[in-house]
Amino acid sequence: MISGGLERDRPALIRKYADFAKQIGAKDQCGALRRFNEDYRAMFLFRGREAHSRSFAKAVTWRITGTVDTFVISAIVTGKFTMAGLIAATEVLTKIVLFYFHERIWTVIPWGHISER
Repeated sequence: MISGGLERDRPALIRKYADFAKQIGAKDQCGALRRFNEDYRAMFLFRGREAHSRSFAKAVTWRITGTVDTFVISAIVTGKFTMAGLIAATEVLTKIVLFYFHERIWTVIPWGHISER
């Protein structure tokens, strides 16, 4: 079963595939199916198997963990809590954004997914 909005879009996507196959002709049905599958998988980047809120919550909790780690290491290396705080504050926001997109990209990659039955 495909999650949420994609399940509702499935009939439209199947019609798109049928139209695409007609345009190409019977000789290249496999090519049409491959292109259809690529389009369909691309939609999972931002409408994947996880809700955006879940990906965002995971990014925030992971970032809190990482920021504490960065602060502690920076404080040990520099010996200054102020400098450690500046380093930790700078990296926290950029890494939340990077992790969010990292998670969304991984939802597109089929490797390691357990098939749903």
